[in-house]
Amino acid sequence: MPTNSPCAFWSTNWTLPNGGNVVAPLLLPGYVWVDRNHDAIAEGFHDTLLEDLEEGTYAATLGFHPPEALEHERITIAFGVSAKSQLFPDLSLEFDLWIGELPRGDVLCFVPVLGIEAWGETRPKARARGIEAIRFEFARRRRLKSPHDVLTTQWFRGIELERTELDLQFYSLHELKEIRDGKAGSRLPRAASLLWGDAPRRVFEVEDMLEGVARVLRGRFARSVLLVGSSGSGKSALVEELVRTARELGLPKLEMWETTGARLIQQLTRCEGWQDELAKICLELRDSGAVLFVRSLPDLFEVGQYEGNDVSIADYLRPYLERGEILLVSECTPEQLALIEARSPGYLVQFHQVRLEEADQDRIERITSARMAANCASDGILVEPEAIRRCVPLQRRFAPYSGYPGKTVRFLEALVERTAATGELSAIDEAVVTRAFCEEAGLPMELLDPAVPFPLDEISKHFRSEVFGQDEAIRVVVDLLASVKAGMVRGRRPIASLLFAGPTGVGKTELAKVTAEFMFGDRLRMIRFDMSEFSDISAVLRLTSGGCDGAEGLLTRKIRQEPFSLILFDEVEKAHPAFFDLLLQILGDGRLTDARGNTADFCSAIVVMTSNLGADDASKGHIGFGKQDAPVPDFAGQFEVAVQEHLRPELFNRIDRVVSFAPLDLGATRRIVDREVWRLLRRPGLAYRSVEVEFDTAALDRLSIRGHDWVYGARQLQRQLREDLAIPLARGLNKVEVDRPTSAKATTRDEEIIVEVGARVMGRKELRELRQLEQRETSNQLTNQRRLLQRLEESGGYANLVSEWTILDRKRQKDDRRFWKNETRAAKYTETGRVIEAFRDASRRIHKLEADCIRDLFVRKKPAHEPRSREATEDTWKVIQEIHGVLHPGGRHCVVGLYGHLEMVERLARVYTEIAKLSGFEVKMSNVHLLYETTSPEPTTVTEEERKKKPARKSRTRDYGTSSIGAPPPERAQRRVGVELGLAGSAVRQFFGGEEGLHELESRKVERKAVLAVMGGTLATMATRRPQDIHRSAFFQGKARRTWTERGFADRKLGTEFYKSESDVVPFLLQLLRKHGRNRICKDLDIGDPR
Repeated sequence: MPTNSPCAFWSTNWTLPNGGNVVAPLLLPGYVWVDRNHDAIAEGFHDTLLEDLEEGTYAATLGFHPPEALEHERITIAFGVSAKSQLFPDLSLEFDLWIGELPRGDVLCFVPVLGIEAWGETRPKARARGIEAIRFEFARRRRLKSPHDVLTTQWFRGIELERTELDLQFYSLHELKEIRDGKAGSRLPRAASLLWGDAPRRVFEVEDMLEGVARVLRGRFARSVLLVGSSGSGKSALVEELVRTARELGLPKLEMWETTGARLIQQLTRCEGWQDELAKICLELRDSGAVLFVRSLPDLFEVGQYEGNDVSIADYLRPYLERGEILLVSECTPEQLALIEARSPGYLVQFHQVRLEEADQDRIERITSARMAANCASDGILVEPEAIRRCVPLQRRFAPYSGYPGKTVRFLEALVERTAATGELSAIDEAVVTRAFCEEAGLPMELLDPAVPFPLDEISKHFRSEVFGQDEAIRVVVDLLASVKAGMVRGRRPIASLLFAGPTGVGKTELAKVTAEFMFGDRLRMIRFDMSEFSDISAVLRLTSGGCDGAEGLLTRKIRQEPFSLILFDEVEKAHPAFFDLLLQILGDGRLTDARGNTADFCSAIVVMTSNLGADDASKGHIGFGKQDAPVPDFAGQFEVAVQEHLRPELFNRIDRVVSFAPLDLGATRRIVDREVWRLLRRPGLAYRSVEVEFDTAALDRLSIRGHDWVYGARQLQRQLREDLAIPLARGLNKVEVDRPTSAKATTRDEEIIVEVGARVMGRKELRELRQLEQRETSNQLTNQRRLLQRLEESGGYANLVSEWTILDRKRQKDDRRFWKNETRAAKYTETGRVIEAFRDASRRIHKLEADCIRDLFVRKKPAHEPRSREATEDTWKVIQEIHGVLHPGGRHCVVGLYGHLEMVERLARVYTEIAKLSGFEVKMSNVHLLYETTSPEPTTVTEEERKKKPARKSRTRDYGTSSIGAPPPERAQRRVGVELGLAGSAVRQFFGGEEGLHELESRKVERKAVLAVMGGTLATMATRRPQDIHRSAFFQGKARRTWTERGFADRKLGTEFYKSESDVVPFLLQLLRKHGRNRICKDLDIGDPR
């Protein structure tokens, strides 16, 4: 027998200000859980320890022995006044401390918030060392230098310590061998889980069905069982009840193992092929007489196949089932039953099928009541009978994808759990069920709750505020929704099916969006299909089939994902005739079966179709061109006749209403202008800038007149709004700096709309807000710099740098005179020490500036840190560059080679020379010349016989020479082909490293190209590093990386464009190079993103 040994498991639970919690175990540094409870963590830790003990690894477990009891104490530590900083003149902080005695006699002191553990021989010594460790931790991390570092020790609302007793089992060597042999011999426990029958009762009124299943599993001629029923009909619960009541059913020795197809294939493919492993599991099932319960039989046909093997796990089990060697209990839906028979004919003969038919409403209510009484009584929540009677019809009408009673039971159990968690109610009635169902489905309470009135006038007013000039269409839609409210529509069909007919741009799609928002709470709950994309038969098939890969169809997948939605078939007349066959099934039966046999239900959706049928005939009338008193044409009649002529009678009769839309009049156009202007003002370009906008009423009236069109409707207005208002406004805004307060005004002049945009003077409030915003940005920049320096200080490169300087300093102290005689070592010591000291100065400066900025931000003091912070930021980057130069000396030198058309070369040389000087790098320049050809002497290794066989040819070589700027060219110089810039400075190669590529100057007369190459080394080493053939045209082939003009450039690689003026190119390119160069520096130093 194993030896039992109790062990305490402690964890600290911090309560966060937002209500969450963080749990961390004691004596296990580095492990933290968010929003988890102590018991779950202790259980997982206990399982891990037991696995280690069963493997015989006792050393780690024996070392884990926390105290059996801990005493809590809250201590206060005072930190004196700092002479260097007045940020914390007098500070006292409280900490939670726990002390406990270890089994070996030592005393352990914990300070969880700082991760401190201190040991002592006695409790006073352990406590004193804990306090000392707190002070040391503050000094080591320099927490008093920054408010942020202090606040991180006080960030929680409360802290508690929780304890759980773990029962550990230690085994002898013989017992460990038996455990290993048992694990190696039995494969069934790895591939399945044993059902113990201790689950609570979940099914009711199934006694006859249970007896039938038990009868099939008893005796010598037992057979496998297949449970057939829709999802939620209780198939899995029936198996659990069978195991729970096995003794009463005459199956006292029933042993049932539960698994899935995914778990089987995962466990069976670990070592050998799954066929051999599965054969061994079948032998175990045969010898033990156990029953294997597979959650989904179709899953067994999906797993096990691979290229070169068409046999699935289900196919492999067929001989065992035919011989009766194993018993299998599984389940499937009626739709899957047909697919199995088509996939493997005769396979289902091996099973005794038990069908779980859908119960009637009375039986569903009885089963649900029994289930609620059995499983929800412990929560103290009463589910009233009226609530169950209300839930069943709601689920039956609007939630089609689950069977009964599981659908109703799951909904009510989730509602009971939420209600018990909030503690607001003690009973669930009809109103609570309706409200919860509306929240889950997104349907309005006015539509489903009989107690809530359905105000037709208010709903019509809401629709008219969104859709203008279509009062008759809105009336038809609202009347249909009223019929749904009154329960006067037929079931097993979509909630409503509407066809919106009318000219383009009159609000058909907008009314569909408003309907979706009213019915389902969001305009995004509209599934839209442009039927012009489904004008051929292959495109229509994609609606129900994903093609050869077996994916779901576009339409069926969407409606299964979002059953509560509005489906819009836009311009339905453009679809292929085969689509109308699908539409006939959707509108008639409210369901559609895809190519995989899955049924998509449309009973919870609204189907809307739009069409322009009849619009051409209506536009041929005299609208807008006849007399004012001319009779208004019957648009509704024209559109309905056109639709009726286009659609088949059986399809037309299944549409609830054909809603006709009239062309927009001038009044509706004017209201649309107001709405579109309101939306224009909320676009990001205006919403996030300080812009005062004033649009004259006369200008808007003029815009509505110019945008009104009988044929194109609101689409013409959109074009006019863009041309007369949006584009002039955008041009004016681009001329004003983003941070400047701006005013925009639209007026009319000579019947033309004039848009004026310009800068304006800020008021006091805006100045104050701008000052606070700048102060926050300065504080954020300083915080980012501090974090960057902290990451650099914690990096391995900086640690190596400090270690190297420390070693050199020890050598200097040991023999100072001899140390300085070695010039290389002395230079290394001096440079490294200077860089380390500069880094520390920069850190202290950034910390102080950050603290001052945060203090001034809280006391609303006028900011004065921006110039100093900008200077400190630049100094910080200089230090980082110097550290990079010490750690990566190869990046201190590089050569920027510019070769090609001399005009382009000289322009690039001026730009990059100025950038290098502004960045503090040393620059040397030399010209590159192509030299005349020379004839090399004939090779001396050629023999006389070889010379007779092949006449000698003169070998010619081309070479390049260099000369300093202003100096004469070298001998044999033919022409100048480029310029080379020798650059020196810390991280200079990282700064210019990404500039390589072909540069081109736009010109219609002469092609001007140049190649920029960045090479390591100095000008003296370029003879062996310089590219070859830089004088040939083939060297300049390819697409230009950067195209230059007189006012700027466009970079294809970076996706950047800059066209302003030639004088502004250098500052812009300097910022660009700094950004990318600093990214490379941080990557080399492994300190993350510089931002």
